[in-house]
Amino acid sequence: MTQQKLSLKIILWLRKIKYYVEDQPGETTVENYINWINSCGTIVTNDSLGLHIALALKKKVIILFGDTNADEVYMYDRGIKIQKESRNINDITYDEVIEKVKEIINE
Repeated sequence: MTQQKLSLKIILWLRKIKYYVEDQPGETTVENYINWINSCGTIVTNDSLGLHIALALKKKVIILFGDTNADEVYMYDRGIKIQKESRNINDITYDEVIEKVKEIINE
């Protein structure tokens, strides 16, 4: 499943269970991007600037890893890592992500 299709399925599921969900807007400045992340309670992201900003802002984070070594990212007890043995981010399934979202929003 492509990342775009996976994202859409997760967004639709979260909206169905009454969570406000916003896909990442195309922010024009780093300050706007930081403010947008700060407005979120939980972030689902890949290994990106957004991940590191979210951790710095003490947000709950679910990270989808591809070929990046997930062991090199310290979570500060604020997140869940998902990485397949194949190290291919496209091998991460909808069900795996939803399971981790349920875990983190029920903490």
